[in-house]
Parts: sequence; C-alpha cells; structure tokens
Amino acid sequence: MQTFLDLAGVDDLLEGTDLVVTGEGKLDEQTLRGKAPAGVAGRAAERGIPVVAVCGQNTLPPSTRHPFQRIVAMTDVEPDVRSCLRNPCRCWSAWPASACWPDPPRRRARSPAGRGERARGSRGGGVRP
Repeated sequence: MQTFLDLAGVDDLLEGTDLVVTGEGKLDEQTLRGKAPAGVAGRAAERGIPVVAVCGQNTLPPSTRHPFQRIVAMTDVEPDVRSCLRNPCRCWSAWPASACWPDPPRRRARSPAGRGERARGSRGGGVRP
C-alpha cells in the first residue's frame, strides 16, 4: 500500500489540504488492513488533516474507526442496501454538508497556486481552495 501511495503522489496532494474525503462501497475491518482509504487517511492523520470516509455501508465498530474522524454512510439514511443502490441521490441529498466536517474547519496556510486550483487526482469538478 505504501508503495502505491508513493507512486500516486499522495504526500504532494495532501500539501495545503484542509480536509480529505475518501471512501469505498463498504467500510469494514478489511478496509483498515491495507486498502487505499485507510492508507490515504493514515497519511493525512500524520499531517493533522481530518479525514471523512464516505461509503455505502459502514460496519466498523466505533472503537476501530481511526484514522477516520467522521464516517458518512448511505445506510445511515436508508438502512436497506438495495434501496440505497436504486436511489443513491436521494440518500446522499439527505446529508447536510455540515455532517461531513469532523470539526469546524481550521485555517491552514494556502499553497502558492492560490484559490480555485482543481484538486489533483480528483475525478469530478472538485476544487481545492
């Protein structure tokens, strides 16, 4: 896992980051044993960056949720997994944006690139301020 994170340039991507959002379909004990979300979260935790995990279903007990400060699961809104798969937009739209912040956002030094820089490695239209 560490080699993959190094090859992907995760350390560079974390530079100047205020919050990391990562995830997978199901967060479970296997997630913590070498899957990418836990690897990215561990690197972020080393830098004091909070991490939110977004998933379809979470089966991690509260005592083993580190390195994630917050876990947002579709099944917290709709317990039926099949219903979540049929209507993902309905499930996600039920979450207010504030539910994703582990704590109030803290101010960090900005990168020289400035505001509006597209987050490297992102798949969508996300921007990194």
